[in-house]
Amino acid sequence: MSLAKSLAGGTAIGALLAKEPFISALGPGTHASTFGGNFLATAAGVATMDVFAEGTILAHCKEMGTYFTSALKSLSEHHQCIKEIRSRGLMIGIELDHEGMDYVPMAMERGFLINCTMGNVLRFLPPLTITQSDIDRLLNALDELLSASKASS
Repeated sequence: MSLAKSLAGGTAIGALLAKEPFISALGPGTHASTFGGNFLATAAGVATMDVFAEGTILAHCKEMGTYFTSALKSLSEHHQCIKEIRSRGLMIGIELDHEGMDYVPMAMERGFLINCTMGNVLRFLPPLTITQSDIDRLLNALDELLSASKASS
C-alpha cells in the first residue's frame, strides 16, 4: 500500500507498506521514493504522528466539521444560490446554482485557499487544526463574495 499527502501535515512525503512475502522481494535499494526519507519530511511526519497520538485531533475535526457545516447551512438561508452542502468531517463542498471558479481567486485575495470542482462546487479542505475563529473568518468572506455576486447579477 502506498501512502502520502497527509502523513507529514502537508509536507511532501511518501511511504510504502507491505507484508511478507512481498516485502522480502523489495530488498534494500530496490525501491525508492522521491518523497521518502529526507530529514525535513521525516521530522514533519513524526510531528504529525505525535499530534494524532495525542488522541484529540479526530474529536476536534468532528466538532469543527459539524460547526462549519451548520454555519454553511445558516449561510445558505441568506443565499439562495447555494443548492446543496455536502460534508464528511472537514471535507466540505457547497454546490452553487452558477459557475464558481471566479470565487477561487477572490477568496485567495482574502487569505483563503479554496477549490472549485465540477464547475459549480466550492470545495473546502481546511487544516485539521482549524479553529472556530478561522471558520468564522472564512464564512464572513464567503458571505461577502456571494452577496457581491448577487448584487452584480
